[in-house]
Amino acid sequence: MGPLRVSGVNARYFTDDSGEAILLTGSHTWENRQDQSPNGAFVWDDYLDDLAIWGHNFIKLWIWEQPKPPNGLGGAGIVNTTDWLTPEIWLRTGPGNASDGGLKFDLTQYNSDFFDRTRQRCIDAGNRGMYVSIMLFDGWSVADKGGSTDPWPYHPFKISNNINSIDGDPNTDGDGYETQNHSIQAILDLQDAYVEHLIDAINDLDNVMYEICNEPVGNAGSNAWVAHVIDKIQTYEAGKAKQHPVWYTVEWPTGDNSILLASAAEAISPNADVTMDGTKVVIPDTDHYFGIGGSADWAWKLFAGGAGGICYMDSWDNNFLDCSGSGHPIQNLRDNLGYIKAMADLANLISMVPTGSTYSSTGYCLAGGSQFICYQPSNGNFTLDLSGESGTFNIRKVRLSNGDIDTAQTTTGGASRTITQPSGWTTGWACWVYK
Repeated sequence: MGPLRVSGVNARYFTDDSGEAILLTGSHTWENRQDQSPNGAFVWDDYLDDLAIWGHNFIKLWIWEQPKPPNGLGGAGIVNTTDWLTPEIWLRTGPGNASDGGLKFDLTQYNSDFFDRTRQRCIDAGNRGMYVSIMLFDGWSVADKGGSTDPWPYHPFKISNNINSIDGDPNTDGDGYETQNHSIQAILDLQDAYVEHLIDAINDLDNVMYEICNEPVGNAGSNAWVAHVIDKIQTYEAGKAKQHPVWYTVEWPTGDNSILLASAAEAISPNADVTMDGTKVVIPDTDHYFGIGGSADWAWKLFAGGAGGICYMDSWDNNFLDCSGSGHPIQNLRDNLGYIKAMADLANLISMVPTGSTYSSTGYCLAGGSQFICYQPSNGNFTLDLSGESGTFNIRKVRLSNGDIDTAQTTTGGASRTITQPSGWTTGWACWVYK
């Protein structure tokens, strides 16, 4: 149905040629694009199977710019224990060896395996009705950010790791901040060429968007650099067959959401709640709110507040955070992202806006076009003001604990009505009230 674009009817949401709102919900993980040892090859098809079972439609494809190790978060089973990452962006031709023992990088030659895999995974996801956000750069690839493991010694832009005399640390402070602060023209040129090469590889696909960088290095002055990359994407794609949205993820540390809201990006991922008034399509990510965390309650409140998407970040093998047990709150969150998407798909979401407590006593409500989506975060009934409506309304309720559906109740317009909690439900629930 064509690439995603911001709706001209309700700019809180993406749409396509259908004109309908497309809410993006999904789970992403650090190894879904590049394999990591000792884990070995990522089981891509199983990952897609899980997302489909949970009713998700959105994937964030990670990038690690360096061959080892990604970060210093610590903990068994997380990506800092890896020995290598593959495939890399650039070819390793030598002469000479880089810090990780492999051949040095030639930054003028691309590794076709990396770009072929990126394209194929976008196609695979599209075949299942899923959208893919392609991460271009990673702030956790150029500095330790206070962690115990520093990725910079292995980065291709460290002068000892490439044959092109590219120096991403001219002040020799031991970090590659200068690769993300718009200060070195030779590096900007290489980054621009990489962005162009990637766009050339996937521009014909409808189901993609671009994330500039996962948590750019905010204390290194990355704002101008991000603005440059946004402009590069939009300018280069303007001459292509298709144009795709750009997603701006908040910097870390010192992230400022007002900068995201003022940017030229179509979508943003903040580190705290922002007003979701249509200035941007807001896609909150548990990563930037909690690191590892989140809950079904958090997700439903964001949805009722007008979020254009919601995504969850975690380790996939359950070693770092074992959420495989029945009833685990993280698995419940992943399940509820599916419940949210299902309700959004049923409703005429494009006509709905967040209304707070105007109609619903819960304070969490989307309304418009004689329909209401309400979230009840606690046990019990609530009231819905239908005094401005007429006729009979159907009510579809969903139980957050297990996805049970109840459609037994109907109501009528003309007054404030009580929406009852189904018997036996003892947790938060949500409902869609519609004609």
